[in-house]
This record gives sequence, structure tokens and C-alpha cells, in this order.
Amino acid sequence: MTDTPNTSPRRRWLRRTALGVMAAGIAAGVGWKAFAAGEHGGRHGGFLSAAMDPADMDKHLERMLKHLYVEIDASDAQKAKLDPIVKAAAKDLMPVRAKLRAARKQAMDLLTQDTIDRGAIEALRAEQVALAGDATR
Repeated sequence: MTDTPNTSPRRRWLRRTALGVMAAGIAAGVGWKAFAAGEHGGRHGGFLSAAMDPADMDKHLERMLKHLYVEIDASDAQKAKLDPIVKAAAKDLMPVRAKLRAARKQAMDLLTQDTIDRGAIEALRAEQVALAGDATR
């Protein structure tokens, strides 16, 4: 066989799959952390706290990726592959961010009313579950 163990189709597929899963995990982790941060967004402003322009998003992603690369001891080749994947995923998730911010405001409005409308809360929950499913795809 002419393929070396490092270039076999199976190994390439595993690497690509691992990078894809890592990028999806990072995007999901950022989204989850941001959602959990609440209205004031925790220490760094948070994912849902205020509108984020593309320059701020790039700075945030660069800082986050820098920490990740240190943790996983990433090579330059891995960094070059992971950067565009994470940035594209973040760009794709920006509309989801806006929907999450609107849903959080709606949930706060529903939960602070004099009488709680269980039907409205359940409808909002179902919408958010569907949105989470769309985001993870």
C-alpha cells in the first residue's frame, strides 16, 4: 500500500471529523455560556448582553482561540485549519444570537407578569428548542 499511516483516507477523515466536532463544540460552548451569562453578560459583556459588531466579534474570537490553542498545544497547521472554521461558524450563528436575545427578553416579560401564562411559556420553550436544534445543525 502506498499510503502512509498519516495520510490514509481513514486518518484524514478522522482528522476532519475531529476538527469539525471541535469547531461545533466551540460554537455551542460560546452560545451556551452566553445564554447562561444572563442580561448583564457576566465579566466580558457576554454573548447576549449587547449588539456586537464584526470587529468586536473578531477580537473576541481571536482571544478565545488564543486560549484554546494554548490548552490543546495546537500546531500552526491546526491553527490555520481551525481559524476559518470557527470564524465561519460564529458568523453563521450571529442571527441565532439576535433570536436568543429577543427570546430572553420575551421570557423575562412572561415571567414577570402578574399572572404566569403557561401556554405562552411552553410555546417560547418549544421555539427555543427548535432554534437550538437549528443552531447545532
